[in-house]
Amino acid sequence: MASLAVKEMLCALKMQATGMLACLASAELAVLAPIIAAVASPLMASVPRIGSTLAKASCLAAAYLTFAALLALTLKVSDGPLRGTLFELSLSSESLMLELYVDYLALLPALLTSFIGALALTYSLHYLSPANRAYDVRGGFDRSHMFITLFIGSMVGALFSDNILGLLIFWELTTLCSYALITYRLDKPEALRAGLKCLLMTHLGGVCLLGAALVLHSSTGTLRVSEYGYSTAPLGPWALAALLLLVIGVLPKAVQYPLHTWLPDGVVAPTPATVLFHVCGFQLGVYVLIRFLWRLLSSPGGAWSFAITSLGAVTLLVGALAGLVSRNLKRIIAYGTISGLGYMVMGVGLMTPLGLAAALLLMTSHALCYSLLFFCAGAVMYATGEDDIERLGGCYHDMRVTATCCFIACLSLAAMPLTLEYVGKYAILQAVVDAGYLHLFPIGVFGCLLNAALGARLFYTVFLGQPRGRPAANDPPLLMIIPMLITSGLIVVLGTFPSVLLNNLVLPSLLQLGAGVKALELLSNISGSLPALATAVAALALALLLILYRLSEEEVKHEGVEEVDEVVKPFLCGEDLGYVDSKRGRRFYHPLFRGVRLDSLVRVADPDRLYMALARSFSRACKGALKLDIRGGYGPSLLSFAAGVLILVVAGVLLWYLR
Repeated sequence: MASLAVKEMLCALKMQATGMLACLASAELAVLAPIIAAVASPLMASVPRIGSTLAKASCLAAAYLTFAALLALTLKVSDGPLRGTLFELSLSSESLMLELYVDYLALLPALLTSFIGALALTYSLHYLSPANRAYDVRGGFDRSHMFITLFIGSMVGALFSDNILGLLIFWELTTLCSYALITYRLDKPEALRAGLKCLLMTHLGGVCLLGAALVLHSSTGTLRVSEYGYSTAPLGPWALAALLLLVIGVLPKAVQYPLHTWLPDGVVAPTPATVLFHVCGFQLGVYVLIRFLWRLLSSPGGAWSFAITSLGAVTLLVGALAGLVSRNLKRIIAYGTISGLGYMVMGVGLMTPLGLAAALLLMTSHALCYSLLFFCAGAVMYATGEDDIERLGGCYHDMRVTATCCFIACLSLAAMPLTLEYVGKYAILQAVVDAGYLHLFPIGVFGCLLNAALGARLFYTVFLGQPRGRPAANDPPLLMIIPMLITSGLIVVLGTFPSVLLNNLVLPSLLQLGAGVKALELLSNISGSLPALATAVAALALALLLILYRLSEEEVKHEGVEEVDEVVKPFLCGEDLGYVDSKRGRRFYHPLFRGVRLDSLVRVADPDRLYMALARSFSRACKGALKLDIRGGYGPSLLSFAAGVLILVVAGVLLWYLR
């Protein structure tokens, strides 16, 4: 009997070990499949006749295979986080291991990255073709396919890395991929400048993360992120140094003010690439911020929470305001992306379970909403070759499917009920109130209004405004429409039934981080009441809209203005500016323009002025240093060589004396 029980126990342990190995195999597959496909794709493309098709198919298959492997992992991580080793390098004294740590917090952004990346690759099959009016593309296999696939694998690797050094390796890979994608058009100086800015800012973040890793290792003796906790967290000045370096290092990836300006400049990249590093790349920065703050800070509130939430609040306002005065179609969406990231960082900075849950909800909503907006913008550019919204207009009549999808995205951007963005912003405003940061509540509400205005301006000017000499356009091919339809459907479905996302990914993430039961009950109550609340708010908004419409009709009649002028051409975004001088315009819009001066406000808040001043100073210093080159004369060269030797000798003597 005892031997039978032992056999059953051994059998159970064997099955459990087999299942664990299968799970780790799925995690390794999710990391390695896209990297291997990306490295092998140029070799495949060199095969005669079928090489281009084979290379594209391998990249696309690797992206969808990664997403399938991650979906399989969601069923297994419910039993607890998975640990494993991707590879081990044996050195003379010790071994260097790249270890994996997979939990729900890492799975959520990994799922979003692989899913959006797979859709972007599908979209690129027709977008990167000679039919594209916005780019001069030869057709066949394009290097963007390779770097998009490599970006997916690097993102998943960074999210799953338990070792800070492994995280830094994959972090730098994502940076290099972003640089390669932004500099797609090597003949354009603005593309090279944008790529260099991205490289410098994100590498600055990598250097700061390396410094944080050294501080944490010297104070705790470990590089494993999963081992950091209240018991091993560095204390005193070490904690300050580590957290300061971490926050500075995360700023460029999380695209927070003032290190955010590389993202809107990066819209020079093709749309599939823009989708990836605008919509997916930021998730790595937010993830690192959540992971380390939750482990290194013992309690919410305090100076760190105030600083991070304030940073997010400034970012959400600066992004939305800059988007309202921009004319480039993709640049407007990029500024909206920055504003949305401000909400996310604000939720993370609260350091409460509800704030973190709101940030994870917004992460999902943000990925779906802005990927859809970029897909729609890419479709318009593909058909017309224009990216200036002042040269577009009336596209709805020619591109009805694209216009419908963009309308859904703009409703989500405005946080309308029955969209996932509404759920996330509702939760984050509730979290702000519960945490006692009441000064952030009006900022959050005002940011919602600015984002709604940004979406209205974008949709009206491109699709409903009067045509301004653009070429004839049509909806894009089916492979570009399918990603738009899928993301549109998910925005509505997850907004109507948010409990699907909450119960299967968000709440398990909080549980594995050790969130309180009371906060989870509050989230469940919010999830259960949202459909009814959203329906009520939608009905109220519709009734208010009808009342305002009737009142505006009556006011127009009383003022003696022809009704057709205001009904056919309302004052909204891209209309004829002559209506500004109407009776209504003189009474309302003129004082508004004089009082707000939005363009001046955006110019004052733009940190690029400081960057450009520093760049000019650095350029002058480099030109001055060139005078010391041998081509500038033997005298200066000899003096510079003698000065260098003298400095090295003095430094050596000082080091020997102080040893």
